[in-house]
Amino acid sequence: LELPAACEPGTYGNVTDGDGLPDCFDCPAGSSCPGGAAPPTQCAAGTVAPAERMKTCDSCAAGTYQDGTGATRCRDCVAGHYCTEGASAPLPCPHPLGTGRGSVTCSVCKREFYLLNSSANPADIFDNPTKHCKRCPKYADCSARGTTLQTLGVPPGLWRASSLTTELHACVASDHCSGSGGAADVSRRRLTASGSDNRVVGDVIVGEGCNAGHTGPRCEWCRSESQYFDRVQRGCVDCPSAGVRVANL
Repeated sequence: LELPAACEPGTYGNVTDGDGLPDCFDCPAGSSCPGGAAPPTQCAAGTVAPAERMKTCDSCAAGTYQDGTGATRCRDCVAGHYCTEGASAPLPCPHPLGTGRGSVTCSVCKREFYLLNSSANPADIFDNPTKHCKRCPKYADCSARGTTLQTLGVPPGLWRASSLTTELHACVASDHCSGSGGAADVSRRRLTASGSDNRVVGDVIVGEGCNAGHTGPRCEWCRSESQYFDRVQRGCVDCPSAGVRVANL
């Protein structure tokens, strides 16, 4: 038998008084009450009621989820997964994509892979992950999630012609190939590159990874006109003074 619908939305009635109408109580957090005499309904998975007196449960926002019932708050989506609006469980990223916590979609490459084109459409990256994410080149460092072609880590002793190539070359004659650090050290590498010995053209670092005063292929060129590259010293040294040259003659 249905009781009279006397309680307003956000409340419920569970005791009938002498005049036949129910006493109304605030709907508890974690439940919804459409009004009338219906008892509170616990929020389903994917929804929450963070406060009392809610007539409906709220869907979890994109980037969050709730796998329980009767909940008052949503949880952040876990790393390596994504959560759409109203999610009752995190969804794993397609291989080889990854994410951080609280992600709505997967649009970066997981560790040991790199993103070929950092300006690619995130939706296309999600739909075609193997087209955009490539396995880390030999000797390069892709230990940071979200590594791109431009931010590949180049270990010391190796050199690459620009930040748009995956080819790494061993510096057999020079001790001044500084590399570019680890893949997680992106900002420092780009600051160093734009500061002195490397040339930045747009987003491309040309001649990346040479110590100060050195440039060119495998860091075997000298930036100063008063120096030359000495293979014995494995670096740039000062040119002899005019007096020394005359004495030697």
